[in-house]
Amino acid sequence: MTIESTIAELVEAGKTVTFIRASLVVAGYKPKDISEAIKAANLSRSRGTGFRAQFYLWLQEGVVTEDEAKSFIEAHGTGNDIKHTGHYLAIAELANAIHDQA
Repeated sequence: MTIESTIAELVEAGKTVTFIRASLVVAGYKPKDISEAIKAANLSRSRGTGFRAQFYLWLQEGVVTEDEAKSFIEAHGTGNDIKHTGHYLAIAELANAIHDQA
């Protein structure tokens, strides 16, 4: 199996770039080859699909209330995300301020 086909298979399985990199290291590929292949696969600039990426995309839609933000965090976040609700509320407040300025 080539590095390119391994990347394609892992992307198809929904794995993150971090997971893909780790898998390729374990498979014995050189770090330089991994970086080049990930860049060629157009994955190096991925924002991800985790909670933070979802939260930031949601905030781009417009102004949200504190209660809406808390509900989103509780519905979509992991235990660690929920533990850091204050951090995400501050980000939501900043996003609201930016929306108000626009």
